[in-house]
Amino acid sequence: MFESLDSAALRAAALEAAVDDARWAALIEPLLGDFSAIGAVLGVVDRRSGEMIHAGMMGFDTDIDRVWREYVEETGTGDTQVRVVMTSAGSRSFADGDHVDLDDPVDAGYLRWQEARLGSRHHLSFAEDISPDITVGLSLHRTRSTGHACAADRARMVSLQNILTPALRLGFTHADALTDSYWEGALSHTGNIAAMLDERGRVLRMTAPFEEVIHKGDPLLVSAGRIRAVAADRDHMLCQFVADAVSQRILKPGALALTCANGRRMMLNIYPLSFEQRFLAGYRAAALVFVVDADQKLADGALLQQAFGLTRREALITARLASGHDLAEIADELAISRETARVHLRNIFSKTGTNRQSALVRLVSLVGR
Repeated sequence: MFESLDSAALRAAALEAAVDDARWAALIEPLLGDFSAIGAVLGVVDRRSGEMIHAGMMGFDTDIDRVWREYVEETGTGDTQVRVVMTSAGSRSFADGDHVDLDDPVDAGYLRWQEARLGSRHHLSFAEDISPDITVGLSLHRTRSTGHACAADRARMVSLQNILTPALRLGFTHADALTDSYWEGALSHTGNIAAMLDERGRVLRMTAPFEEVIHKGDPLLVSAGRIRAVAADRDHMLCQFVADAVSQRILKPGALALTCANGRRMMLNIYPLSFEQRFLAGYRAAALVFVVDADQKLADGALLQQAFGLTRREALITARLASGHDLAEIADELAISRETARVHLRNIFSKTGTNRQSALVRLVSLVGR
């Protein structure tokens, strides 16, 4: 049935991929030739919002990050395959000829964009409802010259669906459990004002203190599932921070000063989760958000530790730098070598998203001292 692997080997490889997302590409890409396809998309659709919330693109010779950004920000609402998912149920397979209306300007526009960005004109897909709200599926993409899928291609797709569906169910359940475990173990009982965001910047989880801040609506609120700042100038910056963090464009934390209506200052920090970290948190988790009360008087650098995830020693060095001491003085004071102090400083730069001491001091000045 498949030239690259027999069914038993394919099923075994799929079950391994279910608990290790990095294996999906190695599994799917060799199958592209069996379908005369140039690439594949392994996607997850949230039927509550009608949006694709995760897409693993494999095989395409293009800038995948750019394609995904354009899809999320501009073109995704015209996705013809998401429309099929939203208007059908159960286990189904389909091709573009079954549902695309070339006389519809929306359909035609989406296909033009898809062909320009991916080189794809036709697709052969399957979709499977994993839960009442979530559908996962695989879409194999073909060029205009390759043409529509034939009956034999459709039969192979049904066979592939039968083989991969148990693994996709397992993978989703595994990732969801990891998200819950990571959240429960790392964040939910710490008392932090914290939230977890998905790849579209929507809130997946909130701690009780974060919910209290949102309930007050000052200085933050949640609109359409996304964290927003009440102040318009802060909101623009916050939206940019979130977009950068969840898209993997910038893998450094960002910090944003906020002021409540009563004048109280707060600091919002957003930490992108790299793909390695996301595996620990589940595939849907893309960033963590922490909010600290910048006017809260915490001793021994605890505020800096909480704001930027610094160790106690890193927080102490940061506070001393902000007080005007140079690194050599701090090294002598702490009885450590200057090289060790420089190692601490590099870690501090990484965690705070700065690259110079002057920038670090300016950032720290925004946090209550």
